[in-house]
Amino acid sequence: MTDGTKTDDRMCAACANGTFTSADNTATCATWTDCAPGVS
Repeated sequence: MTDGTKTDDRMCAACANGTFTSADNTATCATWTDCAPGVS
């Protein structure tokens, strides 16, 4: 991700395989984890 300026919008990139974000425009991606059986 590159920060925006007065004249340019912020530029985001997709998260790498095995990572995610739960909100738009997040600076970092979190690693997926496996839930224990029966937990969602």
